Amino acid sequence: MNTGESVPNISRWNPNTKTFTLTQTTTYIVSATATPNAIGDWDRVNLTLRIPSGQTTLRANISPYPGGSTNQIPNNSFVGGVVGTPGTTPWQIEQRNLTRTIVAIGTETADDGTIVDYVDVRFTGTPSNTTDVFFLPVGTQVVGATAGQLWNASVYVKKIADPNPPTNGYVACEERTSAGGFLVSALQVFTPPSTLTRYSTNRVLNNPLCAFVTNKIAFNIAAGVFYDFTMRIGSPQLERDTSVPTPMIKTTNGAVYRDWE
Repeated sequence: MNTGESVPNISRWNPNTKTFTLTQTTTYIVSATATPNAIGDWDRVNLTLRIPSGQTTLRANISPYPGGSTNQIPNNSFVGGVVGTPGTTPWQIEQRNLTRTIVAIGTETADDGTIVDYVDVRFTGTPSNTTDVFFLPVGTQVVGATAGQLWNASVYVKKIADPNPPTNGYVACEERTSAGGFLVSALQVFTPPSTLTRYSTNRVLNNPLCAFVTNKIAFNIAAGVFYDFTMRIGSPQLERDTSVPTPMIKTTNGAVYRDWE
């Protein structure tokens, strides 16, 4: 947690012990405590402040991401992807029986100011079953996990063209078996937006068979309906011990840890 002009710094937050201490106690900051939310994530900090005599305001810049975090997706930048039909992808992209085209690969500034690495993918055709087309930016037996852990999955999404749009989209945090099989998930459903927007979901893993966790981005489609839509998928993230996504961590060849800010 960082503080501004007239307030001294507070020491680093420890996400493992859920504790921190003040660098110093002054006439400005008297005390600081953390309070867990409903799912046990310590994301609220209470400061007791004393405003000096004659001073009417006290400025404090509080960062909501005080701890370090690791993006467990080894290549969230789509390095190695090649445009074409179907194109080359470093991620698993399930197109069902639709035609897939990787249209473009690049960067864009999202609506929150983040510079996002993206891939644009077009899906066309008529599915024979009601299902979804989806992206798995990390394999189902890569990121180890166990019941009781808190995980967050996030991604940036934007519709590029959708003359025949999907029913909706969602991002999911999935629990997987030791063999990579699907167990259960938490998800956030969304209508694909016209601006590059971040969506996320979190889950406290609870299946005793859970051995791995994945981030899934999907778009629902119905049997017998013709579809033609292009979606921009950017900078997916999968991280532990947070109920909200931390600022984007770029990866190209392995998980990356971002230290305290």
